[in-house]
Amino acid sequence: MLTPHVRLAILSPFKSGTSFHSTEQMRQQCWGKDMRHGETLEGENTVQIVHRIAAVLRAFGNRGLLGITDLANATGLPKSTTHRLVTALVNEGLLVQDEDNHKYALSLRVTALGASILSSHIVRKSARPILMELRDQTHESVHLAVLEGLEAVIIDTEDSYFFVRAVNVPGQHLPAHAVSTGKVLLAYQWEVRLREILSHATLARYTEQTITEQPPSLITSA
Repeated sequence: MLTPHVRLAILSPFKSGTSFHSTEQMRQQCWGKDMRHGETLEGENTVQIVHRIAAVLRAFGNRGLLGITDLANATGLPKSTTHRLVTALVNEGLLVQDEDNHKYALSLRVTALGASILSSHIVRKSARPILMELRDQTHESVHLAVLEGLEAVIIDTEDSYFFVRAVNVPGQHLPAHAVSTGKVLLAYQWEVRLREILSHATLARYTEQTITEQPPSLITSA
């Protein structure tokens, strides 16, 4: 388990060599007025910081460059808090800043972490021969995905040899209710699990054909 001092080193937006008279001074410098009197990095406040950092990273999703205002709007955090978190993530090498427009993007280090997870995924290893066989039999692109909430996460792909083909990228998150892969995953969930997934979900419309209404059977049996 990481000690409080190690946690501070991970979350701190300051480079090595910066000195502080106390860990409280360091917390105040890193997080400003969000760290109120008497709070420490233990307990709920540590969880809050982790949630905020995760929210910033998730905000990028399939998007490219985002500014502080974009991230603040996406996460619901104040701009000052967002700026401190982004500064910390840049110094940890998890975000990079574009020199021209000063917006931010996920770094290659994050991509490498994701790739290492996908490459060792047990489902991916087991399914790869099947993906290749299906691709060769159908001559179409084959995608392997898992359901995470209301998102279909692409784990692996075998692309068609045709010039015009469906292309997805491992690690890509897709709205499950709006793509064929996600619809298949949702269709074979237990009813109780499906109700759990959809109970608080807002089904966004992407095209005129997007399904945005809850299945009547789930509504009537709830």
